[in-house]
Amino acid sequence: RTHIKVHFFFLCVRKKKTITIKQIIQTNKTNQKKKGREVKMIVMSRHIRVDGKVRTDTTYPCGFQDVVTINRTGEHFRLIYNTKGRFHLSRIPVEDATWKLCKIVKKAVGARGIPFIVTHDGRTIPYPNPRIKVGDTIKYDFFKGKMLDLFEWRTGVIVMVIGGRNVGRVGILEKLEKHPGSFDIVHVKDSAGNEFATRRENLFVLGKGTKPAVRLPPGKGIKLDVVTDRDIRLSKIAKPKHNQNEKKTYVGTRYAKKTLLPPRVDALRRKTREKSRLLRLLKEQERKASANKPKVAKKKKEAKKKPEAAAQPAAKSEE
Repeated sequence: RTHIKVHFFFLCVRKKKTITIKQIIQTNKTNQKKKGREVKMIVMSRHIRVDGKVRTDTTYPCGFQDVVTINRTGEHFRLIYNTKGRFHLSRIPVEDATWKLCKIVKKAVGARGIPFIVTHDGRTIPYPNPRIKVGDTIKYDFFKGKMLDLFEWRTGVIVMVIGGRNVGRVGILEKLEKHPGSFDIVHVKDSAGNEFATRRENLFVLGKGTKPAVRLPPGKGIKLDVVTDRDIRLSKIAKPKHNQNEKKTYVGTRYAKKTLLPPRVDALRRKTREKSRLLRLLKEQERKASANKPKVAKKKKEAKKKPEAAAQPAAKSEE
């Protein structure tokens, strides 16, 4: 007998840098903090959608600009990079949860002369707009399956770096340096005035002009230096020092220093303080009065005893 071993290969399009559904649900941004078994139950119950489609695999990869929806809570998130190169879950409204930005990575003519384009997330769109070029970004509605807008790659537009050591940085495209036989280099300037350079393939156009079409993560894509970043992190961790000489006012459920109260609350608190002060005065007066009463009674008793004592010697003298 001869045994023949047959290998089957299945094509699986995976993005360069991805994050699984399990990791997304377990992050602090979704406020879920579930265990692995609970995550599997949630996903298998068809409560998670990625780009409008239900996904039941906890290891399904999600990449840049993907829209993740939690059906039960009605929350929508868009995956975007922060300046540290990590994925940030940006919370978005329902109106923005039907579309995403896709970068064009290939443009060609297929079988029977049908033109098509390929996006960075593996989508193939036939019969595209003739004005679309490789490197441009389109606003794609994944529910209707059509293009809503086109953001052309040119100088003066806002871009985000999605590769290299400057991942997550956002700025304005200043100029392009062509190097035949090597990589083309582009120069970008962020809103803080910092300039940096990267490869042309690492840029992702975010909108027309200087206004982005998507919500940027905290920091607006400005990378801080090591010392500033350290000071910010330490200020969040550090506990405030207690100063007994500084006056405090009680607001809500915590003591806050030098906080202004609303006028109504301030007036009510003044009234209560005045009432408590008057009550203390009344109690002090009552205590003093009660302390003086027994002394008066003793004096009266002594006064009564004195005439009796004076009358007794007078009676003895008469005898």
